[in-house]
Amino acid sequence: MIHELRTYTLMPGKQGEYLKLNGEIGRKIRGDKYGKLEGYWSTEFGTLNQLVHLWSYEDLGERERLRTALGKDEAWTKEYIPKIRPMMLAQENKILSAVVPMTPPSDAGNVYELRWYRAHVGKLGEWLALGWLTPAMDGLFADSAGARRRYMDRLALALDPAHARHASRYEAALRERNRLLSGEADPDTQWLASIEAQLAEAGAALAQGRQALVERLSAALAGLPDGPFAQPVLAYVPGGPLTSEALAIELGRQRARDRAAQRTLTGPHRDELEVTLAATGAPAARCSTGEQKALLIAITLVHAGLATAGRPGVLLLDEVAAHLDPVRRANLFERLRGSGAQVWLTGTELAPFAGIEHEAAVWRVTGGAVERL
Repeated sequence: MIHELRTYTLMPGKQGEYLKLNGEIGRKIRGDKYGKLEGYWSTEFGTLNQLVHLWSYEDLGERERLRTALGKDEAWTKEYIPKIRPMMLAQENKILSAVVPMTPPSDAGNVYELRWYRAHVGKLGEWLALGWLTPAMDGLFADSAGARRRYMDRLALALDPAHARHASRYEAALRERNRLLSGEADPDTQWLASIEAQLAEAGAALAQGRQALVERLSAALAGLPDGPFAQPVLAYVPGGPLTSEALAIELGRQRARDRAAQRTLTGPHRDELEVTLAATGAPAARCSTGEQKALLIAITLVHAGLATAGRPGVLLLDEVAAHLDPVRRANLFERLRGSGAQVWLTGTELAPFAGIEHEAAVWRVTGGAVERL
């Protein structure tokens, strides 16, 4: 279910005339045939001479279909629109997704306050849990340690939005320390100590976030049955001490070594995520491509369950179903039903989705156009 919030700004003094035309002509033509009217308001504070109305649709496809049909209704286009258009100064539309179910008021005559909150960059995670698994991630276990650190940080961010701030502060302090270490002149020790204090504080928070992530994932994985997906075993390998005090001491102790190397060799930028296959103990990088895919799916599913606890979530699984046998595919769909997230599944053919076709919204994307099936 989606909602469309439409805000019309009218010429001063025209609101009464507009509402009269809407009641006598517009509502009789439109009714709820072209989307359900959930509410209609006029503004009393803030920007005046505005009408705000909320419409509901099953999805974007239904909205597009009904709006197209409304545009072809001659009574609407010839009897109503020409009369109201000269009264309108501006129009704004917003597509909304309900965080909690809408509950109609028990009586009429209520006063409503509409508030908007715009999240800072990196703060969306406080409101919405995002997760995804795409084919580009298939080589994660054979990729560099840096790729796995970025993977850990993305997963940690979905559980703790403050993780992004720790990572940003750490990267800034690390760049400054490396600049000082690689300069021609010996760095000022007091300035270096100040940078190291910042690096240690942010680095400890970053490392502890990664450690907590792996511990929570491991606990969730341990509670799963042995099949049908491969069971991963996760281990966080820190690149330095985990407390700010110990990390600051180690950075100070290793200044000569790092000066010779012209870069910092201790800290969470040297962390590693080790993944092994529980059944054999084999490192994930040495497993078959099918086993690696199964390990990634297992991690993604338990992470989605942790991330969506207590808040809405969106999970994208790109080209996943086609790589699974019928048993694993059925199990995947069953687990997604109880994930609590809005799930997007993509594929190049419909056959892998036959088990959920009756309960899912199905779309075809061809040549940049979207078609509801």
